[in-house]
This record gives sequence, structure tokens and C-alpha cells, in this order.
Amino acid sequence: MGAEDKRSVGKITVKVVGASNLKNKELLSKSDPYCKVELGGKSVKTKVQDGKLNPKWNETFEMEAFDNDEVVSVSLWDKNSIGKDEFMGYSFISFDDCYKDKATEKVSSLMGSTKRKDNPSYYTSF
Repeated sequence: MGAEDKRSVGKITVKVVGASNLKNKELLSKSDPYCKVELGGKSVKTKVQDGKLNPKWNETFEMEAFDNDEVVSVSLWDKNSIGKDEFMGYSFISFDDCYKDKATEKVSSLMGSTKRKDNPSYYTSF
């Protein structure tokens, strides 16, 4: 079943609150992190937080949820002005225990980064 064949089950509001204890990926300055949020084949990005290792985004996105969608994928990137952006880690955040019209805050550890500092975390709200 392709994405175009999936039945929409409604909208989900995702608020990317912030992250903490990020490992600096830069040599001469601090990382400039942003988040990429993915659900149902669609993605959105937060704004870049220049030179922040404990960024606060407080950005809200409304995304379409489809049959069998159970998690939001969040990846963290270091924005580079020259060359490719550098991967900092990812997390999968389940929303199957969230209820309509009731905010549910989730904290998730960052995975997949080869260099970590004190268990970096994402803070999201649904």
C-alpha cells in the first residue's frame, strides 16, 4: 500500500520544545542545531539555533497522521554553511498514548550519534 493509498486518521500537533547536552560537532565554534520531524512520508524542519548546545525551539507543527502511523521520527542536524549538514542523532517518539485535545509531553534520548555528551535528549509535546 503506497502513501497515497493510506487513510488519513487526522492531524497531530507536534511541538519541538528543545534539546539538552548536545555534543559540539564544530572545531572552532559551536554547533548550529535544527530538527527534522517526519511523519507519514512528510517532513518539516525547525529553525537553526546558532551556537547552541542546549537549544530551545518551541516550534509547533501540524502534521497529517495515517493508518499505521505510530511514531514521529525526529533527527537532529548541525547546519553548516560550507559542505553538508552534519548528522547529530535521531529519535523515534511514539504518540499512541496521546489523547485528542490533551497535551502530552515526551522526552526522548538521542540515538545514533557517534559522539555523545551526558545522554542528549529531545523534548517534544503532542
